[in-house]
Amino acid sequence: MKDDPSTVKGAEALMLGEMLTLPQNFGNIFLGETFSSYISVHNDSNQVVKDILVKADLQTSSQRLNLSASTAAVAELKPDCCIDDVIHHEVKEIGTHILVCAVSYTTQTGEKMYFRKFFKFQVQYKAFYSI
Repeated sequence: MKDDPSTVKGAEALMLGEMLTLPQNFGNIFLGETFSSYISVHNDSNQVVKDILVKADLQTSSQRLNLSASTAAVAELKPDCCIDDVIHHEVKEIGTHILVCAVSYTTQTGEKMYFRKFFKFQVQYKAFYSI
């Protein structure tokens, strides 16, 4: 991993894949369409972690919606194992939307860890033309 230029320096010490990524450009998202995203939390460490809670919220200018399928914490996540979820939401507002992904967990030493990432995208009105 140290010789791989595509990795982040010090990443070998990260737990639970603290590098959440989505494409820089979602493409076009239009009012009335369904926004869907696959969320995967992978334990990249060599230790079991406990009480993993994955939360996905969609924030707009007027509201914040919880899109997570489950609100219960996963008891434990072994090394090289994943927690996967697919979220869906029918987009009903034009403008800026922010997908907020947050992960909390407890290490083997009892330390509580937390990280989150923000993914911003625009929802546009789709104009219909008839000839």
